[in-house]
Amino acid sequence: MKKNTKILAALTLALVIGLTGCSGNKKTRSDDYDYEEEVYAETTAATEALYMSSAAVVNDSVSFAEDYSYDMEVAEYEEAYNEAYVDGDSDSDTVSANSDERMLIRTVSITCETVSYAAFTDSIEDLVNSAGGYIEYKDSYGTGKDGDLRSAVYTIRVPAESLDSLIGAVGDGAIVTYSSESTEDVTLSYADTQALLESLRTEQETLTELLSRAENIDTIIALQNELTNVRYRIESCESRLRILENQSEYSTLNLTINEVLEEKEPEEAHVKTFSEEISEAFEEGVENTRDFFKDLVLGIVSSVFVIIAIVVAVVIILVVVLVVRKKIRKKKNAAKAAEGEDPVDNQKDEASGTK
Repeated sequence: MKKNTKILAALTLALVIGLTGCSGNKKTRSDDYDYEEEVYAETTAATEALYMSSAAVVNDSVSFAEDYSYDMEVAEYEEAYNEAYVDGDSDSDTVSANSDERMLIRTVSITCETVSYAAFTDSIEDLVNSAGGYIEYKDSYGTGKDGDLRSAVYTIRVPAESLDSLIGAVGDGAIVTYSSESTEDVTLSYADTQALLESLRTEQETLTELLSRAENIDTIIALQNELTNVRYRIESCESRLRILENQSEYSTLNLTINEVLEEKEPEEAHVKTFSEEISEAFEEGVENTRDFFKDLVLGIVSSVFVIIAIVVAVVIILVVVLVVRKKIRKKKNAAKAAEGEDPVDNQKDEASGTK
């Protein structure tokens, strides 16, 4: 069959060359260039038709016509991909650049102080719920008792149009000590991901069609592996699109709330004079001395029961030692009296010897 195919190809090529030679005599020299392009196109078309007609007869598992068609589709896909992602003038970039609606991801971070910790946190949570947002993360510290001041850290997601009103509520209800904001434009990234998703879906349809016509087991396995890879990339693109949509529709507010005993408005920065530095150092020294004696008195008061217990234990130990020594001395005197010695004289002798 391969031999017949080669013969048919040779005959066709000879026929085309003969036709080219016959027709070339009728052409002028000025038309040679255009005529050569036309002959080349006709030759190419005839050759492709010959390959398609001859190879269709052979069917080992997937015919030559199927392979040729698949190669052409892959080439077209690669050409479209290069035009969309490699060249600078891609359709997705043009559409995104001319689009009035931008996909922006806003992230704001705020640290604030308040004396009304409980009321302020409750009001913030109510505002988030009423705006249609939600608290993605929350962590709180402290009890609010005996000087244990409270603090909380929030990660809040609210609709983009409600973020500014929430920021204003934070500034009205507390003293803002730190704030930062960042905005990321993901319009082009979203458009590129959409274009890639459409190309992958087209490739999936092509692979599915080829798989339905394949008969050789090796070809089936290869197509199934490639189809699995394409499906995985499709799911990744869809997940990426959902993430970008969520991040652009819902802005993020990272809020830190600290409880204080007294709210102090931030002072404007200025260069301190020498007298101001001396005054601040003196005030700091007085405050440190006061805190030292305050802590000392509080420590003594908090440890008074421990001190009393130590004193009582020492007294008890001394009493026990004295009682034991007294008993020992009586036993010695009783022993000497039994031996015929005068305990009084012995005590005097012991006293004089001691002296």
